[in-house]
Amino acid sequence: MDIINIVIPAITGFLTFVIGQQRGKKEVESISLQNLEKSVQIYQTIIQDLKGEITSLNEKVDALQRKVDDMMEENHSLKKMLKEKKYTS
Repeated sequence: MDIINIVIPAITGFLTFVIGQQRGKKEVESISLQNLEKSVQIYQTIIQDLKGEITSLNEKVDALQRKVDDMMEENHSLKKMLKEKKYTS
């Protein structure tokens, strides 16, 4: 009877330990997966924000390029007028 009183709690304790270890590993994996999903969502939000900023900056660059082109044309016209004025003077 004494051996049964020792063996049964020992087996029960061992099985509880093994099952607890497996459950703990699954919980850690589940938490890691949830954290990974949250990280992916955060990065997707950041990427969307950056895409919007890039689009806005590209539009500004295009506008500035048009202004530079206009100024270059105006500069060219002014130089041409100055040369013509030199020759006619």
